[in-house]
Amino acid sequence: MKSIVILVVAAGFLFLLNYINPKFDDHKSAISTEIKLDSPVWENLKYKDFFVASFTSNASKGSMVSFGLCKYVKVVDTEWSTSQEK
Repeated sequence: MKSIVILVVAAGFLFLLNYINPKFDDHKSAISTEIKLDSPVWENLKYKDFFVASFTSNASKGSMVSFGLCKYVKVVDTEWSTSQEK
């Protein structure tokens, strides 16, 4: 009985972490406000979701653009938009 309760609590905690994981739209809005772009090109941006964390990466360079954890999104590569135009 004790192990079932622990399993249910752990499953609920993991579900909560997945529920508050930032989605692609959250990453887009954080990148737009951080870099202050009007209409960036999103086609070269890939979204990856790892159950409790997520990140976006530049498809051509393979570098991380933003990282998200628990509804917090941090823009790592602020030069991403300038590399899009080259």
